[in-house]
Amino acid sequence: MGHLMRCLYLAEYLQGPSLFLINGNGAVVEKVKAFGHDYRVISSLTPKDFEVMIQTLESYPNRSEKIQPSEAEEIQEMKKWLCDVKNLILITDLLSPSDHYLRSLKAIGHFLVSIDEMGQVLFPSNLVFNCNAVSHAKKYKTAKTTKIYMGKQFALLKDEFLNGAGLNIKEKVKKILVTCGGTDMKGLSIKVLKALKNFAKEIEVVLIKGFDFKFETELNSLLREIKPIQVLKNVQNMREQMLSADIAFASGGTTMYELAALGVPSIILDQYEHQNEFASEMEREGALLNLGLGVNADSKRIENAVFGLLPFKKRKEMSLAAKKAIDGRGASRVAQIIQEHVT
Repeated sequence: MGHLMRCLYLAEYLQGPSLFLINGNGAVVEKVKAFGHDYRVISSLTPKDFEVMIQTLESYPNRSEKIQPSEAEEIQEMKKWLCDVKNLILITDLLSPSDHYLRSLKAIGHFLVSIDEMGQVLFPSNLVFNCNAVSHAKKYKTAKTTKIYMGKQFALLKDEFLNGAGLNIKEKVKKILVTCGGTDMKGLSIKVLKALKNFAKEIEVVLIKGFDFKFETELNSLLREIKPIQVLKNVQNMREQMLSADIAFASGGTTMYELAALGVPSIILDQYEHQNEFASEMEREGALLNLGLGVNADSKRIENAVFGLLPFKKRKEMSLAAKKAIDGRGASRVAQIIQEHVT
């Protein structure tokens, strides 16, 4: 879901109409429609493709040699839509496509841009962007003509997260926000809520469910046990919800950068190891507190993290460092670089 959202944000800055090639997930379709873009559903995708994607995430940093089961069929579908159109900019945002897949897309003849996090492919693309807090020492294997842009200054955020006044840090913590992405694949929000049960008696705790939240049964059981916790879904005013919080819990995807741009003191539990790399880089700059892989963080460690952010001075310092790290202008930078290379 994070890959989808950042492409939607980038499309807002690109010239001309955008066509999204997506899977048939209902939440994905509704999001693309909500942003007003045309789309085509890739019908050849299967549940096996999703399984391979998860295996790729779990095996990082080792490269997965598995190829998506539907890859050949997908390429044929893409050719059907793209071969008869001229002067397209084709943008991929995929976890770990095969070398053959990208070469096949490049061979169609369009200007190819790849948004990437893993660095595990021999990229034939014209441009490659890693829009994360990633060390510039990370090695990319590319064609000689490929240009690479790396770093958190390219983080693809919605324009409402442009760095402005940001958060007003209060003396006392009155509200804790929990938001772990559109899907929360590991159920980290459930783990955090369990750890916050003692704080919920005195501090307002708010959970924002992603639009493809997977743990409804566990959440309903938890809500009967822990009160009061406010649960929100289909939130349209995400910026305002973030700014109303004194501390936020999130995973290491796009939400991490949104919170930083607003200066919200944040505790990060990462869904996967590559997110842990990005969050660790942000932590070194004092912009957040990273607990590493969320599956390894127990309740005591989560509680201690909250205690560590209760002091006003600590939250003030973190807020200033976070706003310094992320200015929210990444989407406009990426769009400008793309336009400069095609005009």
